[in-house]
Amino acid sequence: MLRTSRTFLLVPVFALVLAACGSGGGDAPAALAATGGGSPDTTAPTTPTTLTASAAGSTAIDLSWQSSSDNVGVTGYRVERCQGTNCSTFAQIATPTGTSLTDTGLTAAMSYSYRTRATDAAGNLSGFSPIAIAATQGASGVTVSLAANPTSVTSGGSSTLTWSSTNTTSCTASGAWSGSMAISGSQSTGALTTSSSYTLTCTGSGGSASASATVTVSAAGSQNFATRCAQPGVIKCVAFDAASDLTGTYGDNSGTLSGAATPMIDTSVKASGAGSLKFTIPSNSPADSSGSYFTNFSSNLLTQFGENSEFYIQWRQRFSPEFLNTVYAGGGGWKHLIIGAGDKPGCTASTSANGLCYSSCTALETVVQNTDQKGFAQMYNSCTGSNSHGAFDGFYERFGAFDFKLQNARPNPYCLYSQSSTGYFPPAGNCFGYFPDEWMTFQVRIKTGPRVGDEWTNSFVSLWIARANQPSELVINWGPYNLSAWTASADLKFGKVWLLPYHTGKDPSQAHPTGFTWYDELIVSTTPIADPL
Repeated sequence: MLRTSRTFLLVPVFALVLAACGSGGGDAPAALAATGGGSPDTTAPTTPTTLTASAAGSTAIDLSWQSSSDNVGVTGYRVERCQGTNCSTFAQIATPTGTSLTDTGLTAAMSYSYRTRATDAAGNLSGFSPIAIAATQGASGVTVSLAANPTSVTSGGSSTLTWSSTNTTSCTASGAWSGSMAISGSQSTGALTTSSSYTLTCTGSGGSASASATVTVSAAGSQNFATRCAQPGVIKCVAFDAASDLTGTYGDNSGTLSGAATPMIDTSVKASGAGSLKFTIPSNSPADSSGSYFTNFSSNLLTQFGENSEFYIQWRQRFSPEFLNTVYAGGGGWKHLIIGAGDKPGCTASTSANGLCYSSCTALETVVQNTDQKGFAQMYNSCTGSNSHGAFDGFYERFGAFDFKLQNARPNPYCLYSQSSTGYFPPAGNCFGYFPDEWMTFQVRIKTGPRVGDEWTNSFVSLWIARANQPSELVINWGPYNLSAWTASADLKFGKVWLLPYHTGKDPSQAHPTGFTWYDELIVSTTPIADPL
């Protein structure tokens, strides 16, 4: 039976009690950034990166799109329409404040193109979203749906196209994706180096309908840390160049907690700048062998992500041979990173027991881990579980009757649970493993869907990994999935990240070589982050 790892991070007891209860104060405001000094707001909102359209009958089309962000606040959206599939002129049809719209009064069996952009109180306008195309139902109710996940990748990454149609006899794809297609299915785009658009047209006795999707590609291997941090959408960068980067303890905006060893700045080993964050795994150490580093996404605790949101976290990590080659007795494998609930305004080190501060072990926690010490990154969700799944729910895709893909985005011969007997790595398997003494790059994308009960439904989680000086490769592409969200009244949102080699159940009686792992160049963004040089 496939086993997921049930793992916890040790923090002060009062913090774990708070995390288990999921308690908190008032609602956290939407993500805002002060313009300061009374100066006029000239910053435009971010561009909506997704727009989907689908028939809602013979005279209506449903639209939905990803929310934009703004330094002051998004006040609404401008939706434009054009009749046809090859449009140069659009007309504005609505100005909703939310991220969905039903366009009514349309002609049956007719294709329409849509685009939208965000606006703020100062009248600043974002760029237009990718164009979405849909057709109203005809006499036979012809409909087409086409979606890409993820919609944004770094160069060399891939996306999965999923489509379906009703009352159709044949479908044809055009654009970057071409040829005859089944009336429903899914297909990988393969490695992408340029942004690509895909259109699917299906025909039936009542006419035809079309749908489109676009996958945007950001540059890989072309940006150093300072350049990446200056890109639009970046909300947090930590260089780990000075001891001040580690100042703080539980209840502060960021800081470190000590284990058997204490995290420190190492000026002799770094990916860039003057230093890196070093963790030591000493002999005869327990689960919390090395301590941890944490940071909220913003200093004012207002930049957090709930339903219908999307964000990315990138970090560089280096492993000593001793760390990778030691089989630690006991436990379920060491972690890389935990993405969890952000602290709420009012959380301080002196008042951390007031229900506004959160440990790593919450309903939200989404974790990258070397599960069962298999030698490659895997992922799981939630310290509590929720309506549709239990706690520590592994992202393992069923493969055949008895097997599982442990890194489900890896191509043939895949990364399978059954390969434990033949080898997880080439030539027998295709898991993306760890490599000692080089700076590897990891990037996680989380896209949440709408809240239903104690979950964010229709969510997606992706993980990319790159070796030093090589482009990122998509390793895990998980979804649609119901991410645990805890209760609506608790109003927990993603807003805090933990770096740590925590290893639940590690046997402190084991003598082993001292191991090390280093972190550098931590970036949190609302847009994909380019690979480093």
